[in-house]
Amino acid sequence: MSVLLQLGLGKRAANSDEDERVLELFRNRAELKKAYSELQDEVHHLKERLRQQEIVTARVQEMHSSLESKLEDRTQGYSSMVFFQLRRLWRVGHDVLAALASDLEAQQLERERRAFVADLNRQQFARRQQIDTQVVIAQGEAVAAHRELQEAEQQIAQLQRPWHRTARKEQELRIQRLREVAAEKDLVLQNAREQRDQLHSDSDRAFPGLSLEARRHINLAAIACAENLHERLAKSPLLALARAAAARREPSESYGNRDECEALMADIALAQAVLAQRGKLTTEIKARVDALKRSVVYENDDSSIPAADSLFGSSDAREDKAATDNRNTGASDVFAVLEPPRPSVPFVIQPVNVLIDDSWEIMRVLIR
Repeated sequence: MSVLLQLGLGKRAANSDEDERVLELFRNRAELKKAYSELQDEVHHLKERLRQQEIVTARVQEMHSSLESKLEDRTQGYSSMVFFQLRRLWRVGHDVLAALASDLEAQQLERERRAFVADLNRQQFARRQQIDTQVVIAQGEAVAAHRELQEAEQQIAQLQRPWHRTARKEQELRIQRLREVAAEKDLVLQNAREQRDQLHSDSDRAFPGLSLEARRHINLAAIACAENLHERLAKSPLLALARAAAARREPSESYGNRDECEALMADIALAQAVLAQRGKLTTEIKARVDALKRSVVYENDDSSIPAADSLFGSSDAREDKAATDNRNTGASDVFAVLEPPRPSVPFVIQPVNVLIDDSWEIMRVLIR
């Protein structure tokens, strides 16, 4: 009987081990299938990225071949040089905008960070004095309560005689009240210390960043600068040409014969120098910003970029100011002496809304 029982138990144990091995095989198979599926997805993703990169590479090679063929042609080579110099002229304007916005942002960040730290220190100084006083008072009261409790416990230790029974009960009740008072004083002291620790933690509070008012001011300064740069080239056909060139990635039109292209490149070099002038830029921008603040509106209270259609809201007042202020540093006068636009160059002077037209890629400069 015992032998049969042992055989049955051994067979059951063998079956249990076999079942466990089967389950382990199924688990391993499931994990391998999952890993294989993840590898398949990764391979598919990498193939898609490779396909996209091949498309980009083919496009770049096509552009390179197209540019090479244009430069090989004497008539098209000069137009290609003009095209890329016009793109460079547009980038010069953008660089002026970006540098101005970056400088203003750095200055405003430093100013507001200092004000934030000073205000935080001022608030914490008064608060720290108040909390330190609370800690000292609470600590004194807790020490006094524990001292009184200790004295009461020493007194009850002396009431051991039978005739001290009534006095002992009264002293026990008094000790219970003193313990409750001591616990309350300890809790008050703990809360005061926690407030002091929290105050030290608040001193490490991070600077929240530029305020909405500062971001709006910087954006208005960038808008004013873009308008100023536009006015500097308002008497030259180069502004429209540079805008059109910046919208394309490769030359697709002719800018005239060799003499006309060389004259255009000379004008472009002069225009780049005109855009780079920053002598009175700060003063001129300040006057424009003051006028913009009176006219622009924002879509909501949290917007830092004004509504584009509000830039012309005070056009009359701003034009009157333009008639009395020299806001263009004399830059337009430089082009006033240039010869009239060549017939092959379209040239129309129109009012500009720098936000709608994204002049000098200003939307990349504005702070959200």
